[in-house]
Amino acid sequence: MDTLKDIFEDSLDYSQNGSKERLTDLKEQINKEIKGIKWIKITPDLVKNLGELLNIKIPDIFISSWEKGKAIQDALSESEQSPEKTIEIELADHTIESVHKPCIEIRIKGIPQPKKINFTVKVSFELKGFILKIRNGSICEIQSGSCEITGTFKCENILIAEKKSEKIKLPGSIVINKT
Repeated sequence: MDTLKDIFEDSLDYSQNGSKERLTDLKEQINKEIKGIKWIKITPDLVKNLGELLNIKIPDIFISSWEKGKAIQDALSESEQSPEKTIEIELADHTIESVHKPCIEIRIKGIPQPKKINFTVKVSFELKGFILKIRNGSICEIQSGSCEITGTFKCENILIAEKKSEKIKLPGSIVINKT
């Protein structure tokens, strides 16, 4: 699993039971957001492509959260002073909560302001047994332990996809390529 799209992928399958109601609710919400502008038909394929809004890399979520921690900031600073040295930090069991607010802008010829359809993605990662390797002022590798995730993907108050508490398998080691 590399991105949030991978996590919600099964929930974005609108061929499953109960999905037609969610699809109808989503269509009504989008039509409400674009306020009467005649627009393309909302189809399951279009809704499934909403998953592209979820191309958010999981390691990026982890790193942005961890870089705020005092112990990790200290290790990052120390590693800048000794760039050849690798520092390993064993993380305590902890939870990372992350909220993302992607949107789709619809631009129609003759209408001066684009219409926006706003979405909210909330995820919570319960992490156990993770180790960070820090070198030359940045996190260069994540040795993963176990990870349990919950999350929702919504358009306003309409649930598009949900991930109930479930263990996910991350690779044993995630190498971070900073460019």
